[in-house]
Amino acid sequence: MELGGQRTPLFVGEVTVVEHSYGADLSQEVRVRAYDALHRLRKRQFTRLHSDVDLAGLARTLTEGTGLQVVGGAARLGEVYQCARSDLSLLVEQSARVGAYPVVDGDALRLGDLSGEGEPIELELGSSLHSAEVELSQEPAYLGAKSTGWRSDDASVQEASASTSDAKADVSADPALPSVGAGGDLLRDNEALASPSAAHGLAQAELDVRMAGQVTAVFVADGDPRLRAGRRVRVRGLATSLEGTYAIATATHRLDGTGYETTITTRPRNPRPHGVPTSSPWAQCWMWKIRRAAAGHAFGSLRIRRLNRLGRRSSQWELE
Repeated sequence: MELGGQRTPLFVGEVTVVEHSYGADLSQEVRVRAYDALHRLRKRQFTRLHSDVDLAGLARTLTEGTGLQVVGGAARLGEVYQCARSDLSLLVEQSARVGAYPVVDGDALRLGDLSGEGEPIELELGSSLHSAEVELSQEPAYLGAKSTGWRSDDASVQEASASTSDAKADVSADPALPSVGAGGDLLRDNEALASPSAAHGLAQAELDVRMAGQVTAVFVADGDPRLRAGRRVRVRGLATSLEGTYAIATATHRLDGTGYETTITTRPRNPRPHGVPTSSPWAQCWMWKIRRAAAGHAFGSLRIRRLNRLGRRSSQWELE
């Protein structure tokens, strides 16, 4: 979908739903619903193992056949288990674990973070910006994050922490978390973590979501196809402490008889609550077969084989 005089397409996707509505006065209405290429991933479900991949490699596998070119996603994930999951839910979850969020931009799938990318688009209240609602919140509550888990190969402990973030809106306003007893560390424990870098990625991702939630906004602006998730805006005409750069989380474009407006929000999606199952192997039920047991040194040696639909994999753990 393109607008006259605009070089940037407003939307590129596929029509998947057509609704026909008939009224008592014999009026008729047709509603058309379309989605970008990621809708195809929602319709594909597999049980399989993705061996030693980075996020970009996983995204390329999951988006095969869509024509999307993956941009970004250098973070290593290690082994990723897909257990009766759709390709879309796996992509969203694994991206979020390393602080990335998939956004379709034309024929590109961008795996960007919450700080946004590109040169900010200028918005000024009373001109290109029609209205603004800005919220300062102490509810995100954390100024740091720590993650602790273990690696499946040898059961070694993997841990990391994060204390800085670029995800907060670039404004001088400060919700002053310590004034209400907040500002400590968020903890993620008992996670499946392939490496220290994976542990740090998870801690950083958790902190980024909380930092981005400290200052959020809803802006209604002149319609502009460039206003889309993952981009940034620089806002002027507000209180001095609220002027600055915000990353776009969602953008809603509305065209009607009165004109064309775009409503953008900067609040990131809610983080995954603790205890919600993930695609990690520890969230699944497995059957194990003991292959060999022996005593030696100060430990007992136990070699076991995991039996599952992903194939047979052996592990050796030493038990005290």
